[in-house]
Amino acid sequence: MRRESLRSARTLPPVWTAARWPILAPWQFGANLRVVQTAYEAFATGRAEEARDLVYPDAQWRSVVGEDGLFALCHDRDEMLATFRGNFELWGEEWVRPTGYVEAGEDKVVVALLPVDGDISRPVDISAQVVTVTDGKISFIQDHWNVADAMKAVGLVPAS
Repeated sequence: MRRESLRSARTLPPVWTAARWPILAPWQFGANLRVVQTAYEAFATGRAEEARDLVYPDAQWRSVVGEDGLFALCHDRDEMLATFRGNFELWGEEWVRPTGYVEAGEDKVVVALLPVDGDISRPVDISAQVVTVTDGKISFIQDHWNVADAMKAVGLVPAS
């Protein structure tokens, strides 16, 4: 398949294209990246249940540590899907969506997030997540305050 046809057939959000990190073109997507993109497209549009088969039953989601030293944790798939569903129901169009992805190693995908309305000045609790994929399913999500922290967490450093 030619590159042009891959680009035109792609309906998921683009791979994150910040100039400081390598850009992955659509034809470079690995299986883990496709799993995460498919799941996040469902999460971001209020269709969390459609991603059920892409998430391990015992998957966990850990938030960033707050000023109080505490963090939230989803202990299984049902809690994770309920959180995604609840966030979408609570904020609707104010919900954040994935704006890009970077595959990092064999099992990690960095997801950059932005408010749906595109207002980057609006405060958002987190702006990136590192998603671990095991055997084709999401097994862990770790929130990060920003994309640079998430990239550092997976061992990617900005190009000089």
